[in-house]
Amino acid sequence: PQNKSGYFIIYQKPKTICKEGYKPYTAHNSSYWWIKPVVENCQMEERMRTINFALPFGARTRRFCSWLLNQFMQKKINAALLSVFYKNGLEPIVHELHKQGITIYSTGGTQDFIEKLGIKVIPVESLTGFPSIFGGRVKTLHPLVFGGILAKRDDEQHVAEMKQFQIPEIDLVIVDLYPFEETVKNSTDEKAIIEKIDVGGPSMIRAAAKNFNDCTVGAAQNDYPLLLEILYTQNGTTTRSQRKQFDIKAFDVCTAYDNAISAYFNSNNIETSINK
Repeated sequence: PQNKSGYFIIYQKPKTICKEGYKPYTAHNSSYWWIKPVVENCQMEERMRTINFALPFGARTRRFCSWLLNQFMQKKINAALLSVFYKNGLEPIVHELHKQGITIYSTGGTQDFIEKLGIKVIPVESLTGFPSIFGGRVKTLHPLVFGGILAKRDDEQHVAEMKQFQIPEIDLVIVDLYPFEETVKNSTDEKAIIEKIDVGGPSMIRAAAKNFNDCTVGAAQNDYPLLLEILYTQNGTTTRSQRKQFDIKAFDVCTAYDNAISAYFNSNNIETSINK
């Protein structure tokens, strides 16, 4: 709301009060709380009951509000799900996750790769209580996996249901996709090509990207350097803008993948299939 002096007052109302990390700020003879640039190890709802900001409205205010939201939306990675076809560049990320005490879930060849590094990993089938079936066609498609990715951490109903069904939070998803295009280029065997149509991979990528407010997604090998830098320099904490950056890339990856599959089935005439 806008007050009589032409200033906009922004309210945030988390549940409990935590004044540590804040200092009083006075403007126009009224007291407000002013947030420090960095607040570590303190969830938003634990920080304080009411934050009032009085700032001149305009581009400067919008930039500040964007920065403020980004600070509030910092997320600490506590659990990660790794399932990749190509292992190149993955080793340093695995070591950094392990160093920071982050729980690692994995499947199949990625699980074997991590175990050979001497790092503890929880098989997804141990989480779900269900084995990989149909030659690996169904491995991760389970509510205990997708619930942990998609659940909104600030939604009381979601949190209650996670507790009710014992669904662990998954804060980081690193998944790449079966090499469909490479298979099409190198083979005319339809059966082999069909088997390289990934189902679980795009589903996990889209789920993590949809829930970027709570989850970070790495959908391609060229995401790894930035992800590793963030893990190392920010101690496993990501900002909202960083997660959104990964989110955009993830949807681009899925779109390109689906376009390649559509082109294959429509003799490279994607437009015709869309217009039918």
